[in-house]
Formats: sequence, structure tokens, C-alpha cells
Amino acid sequence: MVSLEQPFLFRLRAGALLSFLLVTLAAASPAAALTDAEKAGARAAAEQGGLAYQDGRFADAVDYFTRAEEIVHATPHLLYIARANAKLGRLIAAREAYLKIVQEEVAPKGPRIFAETKAQAEAELAELEPRIPSVSVVVEGAEASEVEVLRDGVVLPTVLVGIAQPMDPGDHTFAARGKHRATVEKKVTVREGAQQTVVLKVGPRAAGAPEAEPADAGQTTQEGGGKPGLVIGGYAALGIGVVGGVLGTIFLIESNNSYRQGDAVYDSCAMGSNGAECSQGQLDDIEQFDSTGQMQTIVGATALAVGGAAAVTGVVLLIAGGKAKKQESAKAHVEPVVGFGTLGLRGSF
Repeated sequence: MVSLEQPFLFRLRAGALLSFLLVTLAAASPAAALTDAEKAGARAAAEQGGLAYQDGRFADAVDYFTRAEEIVHATPHLLYIARANAKLGRLIAAREAYLKIVQEEVAPKGPRIFAETKAQAEAELAELEPRIPSVSVVVEGAEASEVEVLRDGVVLPTVLVGIAQPMDPGDHTFAARGKHRATVEKKVTVREGAQQTVVLKVGPRAAGAPEAEPADAGQTTQEGGGKPGLVIGGYAALGIGVVGGVLGTIFLIESNNSYRQGDAVYDSCAMGSNGAECSQGQLDDIEQFDSTGQMQTIVGATALAVGGAAAVTGVVLLIAGGKAKKQESAKAHVEPVVGFGTLGLRGSF
């Protein structure tokens, strides 16, 4: 004899299994499936970008296509980002966008537009490369390790001094300074396709002259981040985690209640007098309660997954902010040094 409690137990187990699968998928996939609204938004941004490009508003075109690309990855977005940057003289950014297209694998049976976009990117990149100038900075009067070389206000790693590197054409400022050296600055106009060398001649610092300040002197945070940003972001993420946990719990409790209501209707007719079968209306009610329970389970599990991920992120950010604070109190710091085509670290201990 089959127990009348089995339908409820099956639904409860199915809901728990669905919750487990949703949590697993949320942990494995960094981005959720796009909604129709997101797809429509990306399409609208790309259309605005196309109009801006046709009107010669290339900065706006870069902005619109970048927004579209942030929602939906598509190589045509990158192609117009590259073209618009090239029109603006931002040849380095244009080349990076072209390279992303060229380096991306195209499925043999994928949409033809992607293969066509890759072919166009390869051809346009070949035309762009000769236009990109390269500049090397040479220091005279001191060893490269004795001075700090800056390019447009950004510190150039010592190992890159004297090495030709790609740059955007236009006006650039180069400087060299050191604790025991006089600061020297030179403004240079870099031409398209040129190979130029900038010579910075430094001498001893005059008696009584103030010492050169390091590039990060007086700065307690970096733009868009820093230690306060880590702490604030950590608390914000923890708040999202708490909200997600509360909402997830509420929806899962409500899903359990919906399943119980469906079982109650089933019990009322299946266990009625004379073994009467459930009416169509009662069957519809049972199905409605089950459907509502499943929806609440999905929402609850998703909220728990998002909340859990946000809580973990918040803890990581708070730990990182705490470590950074301790490092500052110990007068030690490590920070990234980013320049045109360069990446490195600079710090003191």
C-alpha cells in the first residue's frame, strides 16, 4: 500500500535537489544567463554606438560599444571599439581590441559574422601596426637605479628604461628625478610611425634644493580603490550577503508551506468519505501549490547562492583592507605600476 505522505516527501526532496544544483551552478558559473532586458539593452547600446561612429562622435562610439560588450561579448563590438579608438589616435587601445578579435577562436559552424569580423580585424591590424610609434627613454648623468623615470606622470619600471616601447602619437612629458639628483623634464611630440629616443640629462641636486617627492607622496588612496575602498566594499558585500541569506530563507520556508498546502488539498479529497477522487478543481489547486513551491525554491536557492558569494567576497575584502592597514602602519607598501605596454610592482619595506 502506498503511503499518502509520499507525494509531499518527493516534492520536498526534489526541491532540495534543485536548491543544491542551483548553488552548484552559481558557484561554477561567474555570470548568470542574460535576461531579455539585458539583451535588449546591449542591442540598444550597440545601435547608439553605430550611429555615433557614423556621425564622427568616436569617443561616444567607444563608450556605447564598451557598454554593449560588458553585457554581451561579441567581436563586432570590439571591431568598432578598435576603429573608433584608431580615429581618436588611441592606437594602443585600438591594437589591443583588434588583438582580442584576432586571438579568439571562431567555431567552424558559428555565425558567419564572427569569421568576417576576424578577417576584417586581421586586415585592419596589419594597417595599424606601422602607424604605432615607439619611444625609448635614456638617462644620462646617472644610473637608471639612481633616479625615478616618469612618463606622463606614471613611473616607468627601471628595467624598461632604455627599451623602445609603443606609445600613442601626440604630446608626452618625460621626467627623471632622484634623491640626490636635480629633476629634469622634457616635453616631446611623438609622431605616427616614428621611432624616437628621449634623452634625460640629470645632474647633482643643488645645495639647499628640496628633495624630489616620490610619485605617490601625499596619496593615501588610489583612484577607484585603496584601503578605504576595500573596507567599504567589504561591508557592502556583507550587507548584500545578509539580505540574500534572509530572502533565501524566507522563500525556502514559503516553498515548504506551499507544498504543505498542496498536500492538505490532496489529503482532503483522497482521504475523503467513500474514497472519492479529487475533483478537477482540487487537482488544479494542487498543481498551483506545487508550481508556486517550485518557483519559491528557485528564488530562495538563487538568493542564498548570491548572498553566500557576496558574504565570502565581503570577508575577503575586509581581510585585505585590514592587511593593507597593518602594512601602512609598518611603513611598508606594494603597489602596481602601470604604463603604456608595461606592468610591474613598486614598493618599500
